[in-house]
Amino acid sequence: MTSSRPPRWKPGEVCQGKVIDAADFGLVIDLGGDIGVVTPANLSWLSVDHPSEVAENGQLVTAVVLSTDPYTRQVSLSMKTLTRDPLAEFARSKFDSEVNGTVSKVTPIGAFAKTEEGVIGLIENSRASNGCPEFQVGDPVTVRVIHMNMTSRRVKMTLVERRATASE
Repeated sequence: MTSSRPPRWKPGEVCQGKVIDAADFGLVIDLGGDIGVVTPANLSWLSVDHPSEVAENGQLVTAVVLSTDPYTRQVSLSMKTLTRDPLAEFARSKFDSEVNGTVSKVTPIGAFAKTEEGVIGLIENSRASNGCPEFQVGDPVTVRVIHMNMTSRRVKMTLVERRATASE
């Protein structure tokens, strides 16, 4: 779709539009004559498995224009720019503290735990206080936040204790 008319949107502008598709590659937004796309990286500060977790078809959303393509008239958008970064708040209030979470993923290097605040961090096998515990997805844990890098958005944790589940 080419047009002699460039998109009316400029980088930095705030716009509203209606979600017309929640696809794997992001949200497609009808901006009233232009099409906007919010890629998964620009949906939320927190980890999102699928764009449909953030917005659904027909929903009105607000976003910031990142860039425009004058040939396709496609507008790149960010929704997360308009929200507070939960990792920054987490760093201020939870660094070097014990927090509760749930194991969300197990890998050869360790387990990832999602805290009650929605922040995901790595419990490295070498940092587990009792060696290399066998984690399973869903295990409730108490961890200490020992390292955070705001640029790479990585959080490292050490296991304090594995909490009992309701069925135990």
